[in-house]
Amino acid sequence: MFLPSEQIIEFFPEYRSTQIAWQGLTPIAAWAIIDLKPRRVVELGSYRGDSFFSFLQAAQSVSELEDLVAIDTWEGDQHTGAYVEDVHKQFHTELDSRKDPRARSIRDFFVNAAQQFKANSIDLLHIDGAHDYASVREDFETWLPKMAADGVVLFHDTMVKTEGFGVWQFWEELEQEYSGRCFNFTHSNGLGVLCLGTSTNGDFRNLSSLGAVEAGVLRDVMTFAGERVTKSTTFEAKLITRNGGEIGNEHVFARGLQRVALESARDVEAQFGLDQVAANLDRRVEQLVSQQSGDIFAALKPQLDEHARIVADARFEFLRKEHIGISANLRKVFKRNKQ
Repeated sequence: MFLPSEQIIEFFPEYRSTQIAWQGLTPIAAWAIIDLKPRRVVELGSYRGDSFFSFLQAAQSVSELEDLVAIDTWEGDQHTGAYVEDVHKQFHTELDSRKDPRARSIRDFFVNAAQQFKANSIDLLHIDGAHDYASVREDFETWLPKMAADGVVLFHDTMVKTEGFGVWQFWEELEQEYSGRCFNFTHSNGLGVLCLGTSTNGDFRNLSSLGAVEAGVLRDVMTFAGERVTKSTTFEAKLITRNGGEIGNEHVFARGLQRVALESARDVEAQFGLDQVAANLDRRVEQLVSQQSGDIFAALKPQLDEHARIVADARFEFLRKEHIGISANLRKVFKRNKQ
């Protein structure tokens, strides 16, 4: 089975903004850095920095990296709307706090910034600027001469097909032009991986050679790895809003010991959701088997019913014990008060 290391699957970004769509892809960003060991990485469109600072975090163990560059006007586009200056400030406050001389930014249009780079000088390029077809095509064609012969290009939003988005369309064209050198992660709006050369060094460059089953398993695993991050973010947001707070666009989610504490709280909450998890699992299994023959479903249905009963019994027993424990504590309190 083709899977990345535990270090990749368990990668959790130190910095999380409200850009939750990219947070689900941060383990893949770490994988690209750790496996490819690029000398220079350029990002076109950094916004609040979730992808950029995940690259930088993963690069702490990659001595080969010399230059990590964020390029953005920090003014917005037709899809994001105009940015307030706080977006630029938030990104650079985080950048300054890292104190890593390898990381820098260029505030300019992509086509202008390209003039600052020599041909064949970029090993990993992340394109996440304007998402209409013409813009993403222009970005790729402008920066392609700057790429190393065996460079890798990442395209965000390959799965978004709403009006005005054309990354998916350009990606389909690339899959034809670079047949056998493309792989598409389908969660978190999609992340296309294009290997420009024919080098097969490292696992990341061999994604396109996976069979259908291996590719499906890998996509599922990386989806789950990303959900670990996004669910932590949504849980924290729920706690804040439930208690009368607000999540402003400039919010930065908990990190360090605070995040660890919230993860523990989320684990407790999950224990009370066993039946919902089981129900979701059962629906998923039924959906899968319904695509097969009726005989297969008939054979599995009793097992599904038994599974649901066992989980329901376990949840009842868990709640019963919790109730007994709480009642016992209350009796002790009442007894002390009477004395």
